Amino acid sequence: EVSAICDRVIIINKGKIVASDTPANLAKLSGEDNRLRLSISGALDDVKHVLEKMDAVRSFEVLSFDEEQLVSEILVNASQENITAELFTRCEEKGLVIRSVAPYEVSLENIFVHLVSATDQADETPAEEAEGEELGFEPVPDSDEPISNETIAEDLADEETAVEAVATEEAAAHEQNETEEV
Repeated sequence: EVSAICDRVIIINKGKIVASDTPANLAKLSGEDNRLRLSISGALDDVKHVLEKMDAVRSFEVLSFDEEQLVSEILVNASQENITAELFTRCEEKGLVIRSVAPYEVSLENIFVHLVSATDQADETPAEEAEGEELGFEPVPDSDEPISNETIAEDLADEETAVEAVATEEAAAHEQNETEEV
């Protein structure tokens, strides 16, 4: 529901902002943006072997396997966007048939859990600088005081100004391209 209504999301953990961005950018930040749901016919061991040998596959999870029909439902976490060409080639070499490939829409709940658990783990490590680098954002300074509504409003206003500036630049560039085409 939040993704359908909101343009921006702020994730707060223990009174600290750990991320503030669009849902799509938060998915990229959490590493959950290149996921595919696959349905493949063939022996499960062969399917696993193909996926394990692909460099572009970070990880995969077998969601289900129908032993009678030999159909695997698999969730793949890829390190790049387009892995389908290599996937089709490797499956064909093994005699596997890809029945379907669909993007897996990650939920904001999954993103929240990933980012919060990552910041909790980073808090346990002594190197505070590694915290922001590992997650791809600047760490919020430690403070015992909770973040006020005014601080959040100021941060959002600053980000809205930056987004408006980018949108204005993009609109001007688009207008210039249209003018050049004429």
